[in-house]
Amino acid sequence: MRRFIRESCVLLQAIVSVAAFVLMSSCTSNKPPESKAEPPEVSNKNYKDYPALVQMVSKFTANTEWKESCCSGVFTVDVETALKADKRPILFIANLDDVSRLDDAYLLRFGNPSFSGIVFALRCNSEQAELARSSNRGDRLQNEYAVIASITSIKRVDDITTDNDEHIGFGHHFVVEGQCLDLLSTKNLSPTK
Repeated sequence: MRRFIRESCVLLQAIVSVAAFVLMSSCTSNKPPESKAEPPEVSNKNYKDYPALVQMVSKFTANTEWKESCCSGVFTVDVETALKADKRPILFIANLDDVSRLDDAYLLRFGNPSFSGIVFALRCNSEQAELARSSNRGDRLQNEYAVIASITSIKRVDDITTDNDEHIGFGHHFVVEGQCLDLLSTKNLSPTK
């Protein structure tokens, strides 16, 4: 008897779910959803459309064209050449992945899928770390920043070793280390009209 009741409950739940789905789908409007115009994506190519970014780039005479030659190389020397050849700081737009403490400084870690496996690990001061943390509170998906960085080293990482001496491979990635000179959240940037 209990088995019959349990099977009946499952069947009843399925029927109610289907009925609710049919009811909800018949109540929806036939009007297409209103689309909000998405702001253009901020990038190294269109940074000149944003006065705040132009000011950052000018202040540090930052290299904005490094990406064109960087992502075509698969060797560390290619990435080094793109990021360090002209010895100027670089501008990049990326997502903040982490903020951590490192000795007497902080470390900001940034990544962007269009960087072909490049992760930026940048030392910063406490004010920059707090700016990154406070701009990002409560909205983990809105964590994109424009960053001016001075690059000190590039390392290729093919795997990591855990505390248990296990090797975890994850393809080739480059860890780019340096100093964060300036950063700005892109969520409040306004392009010129």
